[in-house]
Amino acid sequence: MQIGVPAGTLLANFAFLLCNAVLPNEALLSWGWRIPFLASILRVGVGMYIRLNTSETPAFSKVKESAAQVKVPLVEVLTKSWKQVLLGGVATMSTGTAFNLIVAFGLTYGTQTLGFSRNAMSRCQATLVSHECNELLHLVRERPRLARGQLHATNEEQP
Repeated sequence: MQIGVPAGTLLANFAFLLCNAVLPNEALLSWGWRIPFLASILRVGVGMYIRLNTSETPAFSKVKESAAQVKVPLVEVLTKSWKQVLLGGVATMSTGTAFNLIVAFGLTYGTQTLGFSRNAMSRCQATLVSHECNELLHLVRERPRLARGQLHATNEEQP
């Protein structure tokens, strides 16, 4: 389950809303927009802590212990599993494109073309992202079924 991007976007919107509420417009545009970026250093620290304290899967640990290395891993993946790479890429693009367009261009389009305030558009984006996070959290209830599907797909790839 990929919740990192929506959660990060939600936090970024809340940081922007806070800066927009506290700072005057001139200060926000000249230097205040940097505050959420600087505050994201904390998120990087939390992410590093989680990554460093998360154990690897048993399958990865087994491969790592065997010290099996491939000279050119990208070539092997593309020759042995090109269908999965292609389908994974298309699936990722199809789910991420709409979300990223809304996040990246929504604020500019809403403020410059539609005439909404930055604050109103940021609240709108936060609402949309909150809905996205809610949909992803709904998948937690479906985790056993999704895990069985992933396990089945993984087993098909094994020689």
